[in-house]
Amino acid sequence: MKLLILPGFSQKNKQWGQEAAEYLQNDFEVIIHEWKHWETGKSSDFSEEFELESIVNKVGNQEINVLAKSVGTHISMLLLDKGLKINKLILCGLPSENKLYKKLVNFPSKEVIAFQNVQDPFATHKEVDEFLGKINKDVKVISKPRTDHHYPFYEDFRKFLTSGE
Repeated sequence: MKLLILPGFSQKNKQWGQEAAEYLQNDFEVIIHEWKHWETGKSSDFSEEFELESIVNKVGNQEINVLAKSVGTHISMLLLDKGLKINKLILCGLPSENKLYKKLVNFPSKEVIAFQNVQDPFATHKEVDEFLGKINKDVKVISKPRTDHHYPFYEDFRKFLTSGE
């Protein structure tokens, strides 16, 4: 099965995507999505519609797993809207409460997991656990003992993605 990696917004997240891909490439055919604004160097070039179209063109109508970080979690919710067939979904570093995460109300809770650092500067573990709990109380939100927005938990990702396959 393919694994789509949706990194965070800033250019430095490209490295995170590459590290995750290296770690998971023996288990999955990995596709790292690179945001258009990484190429142009202008954050104003970020367009949800452009990115969604690009991802849908890459993936087509096949079932995939998704590993998303930060803005990638937001885009993953929009992909659910587009009807992308997502088998398992990992959300890392959710930036803040967002009405788009309501899509998880109908997503099978055993097929989604969230990782949130205790003191992530964009949203703490407690905040994410609370707002996701209101949407789907069965979605597991794993607390990680970090104070930054970095999510190098590749073995945890592998365990979740390969369980039950």
